Amino acid sequence: MIIVSCPVIAEAQTEWKDNYVTLAVNDQTNPSIARPSNEEYTIIVWEDTRDPYSWHTDIYAQKIDNKNGLPMWSPPDGVPVCTAGGNQKNPRAAYDSLGNVIVVWEDFRNDSSNAAIYANCLSVSDGSANQSWASNGTVVCSTRSHAERPRIAGGIDGSYIAWVDWRNSSTMNPDSANRDIYLQYLNSSDGNYPRGGSYVWAPNGVLVPGSSRYDDTNVELERDFHCDAENRDGVILVYQSKRDTSTYTSEPIFAVYANRFDAHGNSSWPDLRCANYHEEQVLPQIRVLGRYGSPGDTLATIVWMDERNDPDIPTYDIYGQQISRYQPVITSGSPTGLVVCDQSNTQRYPELSLYERPYDPAHQISYLARVVCVWEDLRDVGSNGIDVYTATLDGVTAALANPSGTTGEPVSFQSGDQTQPRVDNFLLDSDAYFVWRDGSSEDGTDDGWDIWYQSMELISRMFYLTEGTGKAVTVAKNGQTNPQAGGNVFVYADRRRDVITDDEQHDWNIYAETPGECVGDKY
Repeated sequence: MIIVSCPVIAEAQTEWKDNYVTLAVNDQTNPSIARPSNEEYTIIVWEDTRDPYSWHTDIYAQKIDNKNGLPMWSPPDGVPVCTAGGNQKNPRAAYDSLGNVIVVWEDFRNDSSNAAIYANCLSVSDGSANQSWASNGTVVCSTRSHAERPRIAGGIDGSYIAWVDWRNSSTMNPDSANRDIYLQYLNSSDGNYPRGGSYVWAPNGVLVPGSSRYDDTNVELERDFHCDAENRDGVILVYQSKRDTSTYTSEPIFAVYANRFDAHGNSSWPDLRCANYHEEQVLPQIRVLGRYGSPGDTLATIVWMDERNDPDIPTYDIYGQQISRYQPVITSGSPTGLVVCDQSNTQRYPELSLYERPYDPAHQISYLARVVCVWEDLRDVGSNGIDVYTATLDGVTAALANPSGTTGEPVSFQSGDQTQPRVDNFLLDSDAYFVWRDGSSEDGTDDGWDIWYQSMELISRMFYLTEGTGKAVTVAKNGQTNPQAGGNVFVYADRRRDVITDDEQHDWNIYAETPGECVGDKY
């Protein structure tokens, strides 16, 4: 339990009251924030059904000013990223180093059953689409087999995109599939992958080594800074691969693996198993040190859900691992993984954020890294519902830095369920911000959910900046869901206008807020 023994620190930023990102007609849902979060502005992408003729899902985006929450691109209800036929779903976005934001999504324009992967490039300054890219997006992967769950990490002059691919699977049944992980790099200048010379990128991506023989899914990736002789950035991927057998059940199980690719499309490692323990490991997340080139930033931290302590029921705990950025080596000293939280019942759906304090010898400031992990916690589910807990790992030593160790720290343990937790901090900000969906719905819909937040200082005291069990971002009518954190900017889908008679926006819209008191009456 974290004890606050000093006055609550006032938030420096004025809260925006009832700030919407878009109120376009029909539904706007599934928002995502471009990474890494930026202190001056936030770029948001989402699914959108505003087209009155097709009712297909398109992809839209908007840039908002973090000072006042106002739109910075025109039109104010969002700029179209892709309005092609068929459905476009599950957008993600990342910045390159050239003033662009690249958006990737699943695309059903050519096949209503099997998605391709498409991407588009927008200027950060005005949201205009790069005219060197194909209208409505450039093909990342289109093999007529299903591809899904794209993830993106920005590079110096483009972006790395990874996804789960079914091209080598004879069935669409996840229980018996042979899914693979593929990776591609797209240049921001023209939407093409690099080619010629020593580049090995290929149409429809390159296969992540080792994954062609097994069923692999749930890939995540992070930019690996200055990783080759040319000082270009690479990428480190983590994913779950069904290439082990459970000691308890003798059934095939997933284990967590990592791989590293350079800017030329070459795998730098054989697949690295992150924990040599023979019970299931799923839903890995990763954060990679090294943005500032400081001594000691040669590592990456990975966490996942782990079944080892009770494979019979089963229940899951949160485990982690630390690996080298430069070679396939576990650096934590524990080849079976590190306990992040192993309390009773299940801990699930971990999310990560990273803070790095750069080395500054002129001012005698040492390098410091903190990896913040947040998750849904069911230890008291029978009496109190689902709660949100967190732990903090030292990014250099891999030791737990939070006071309660593997017990974890309660972010929110109010009655009812707290779900969908996210955490983020601005790059040079040592305050981590948590946001989650709070409450429970009596009728089985989203009508009972609100959005709440909490914040925590990471360096000296590790105390929460807000009192108690968090503060409401909004408790507006009719429910909010799918919160996202971009530093201290919180974005979510919101259905508050449902109760307004004869209102064309009485559906799901996208809203954004900053820390402050509750901004709406629920009743």
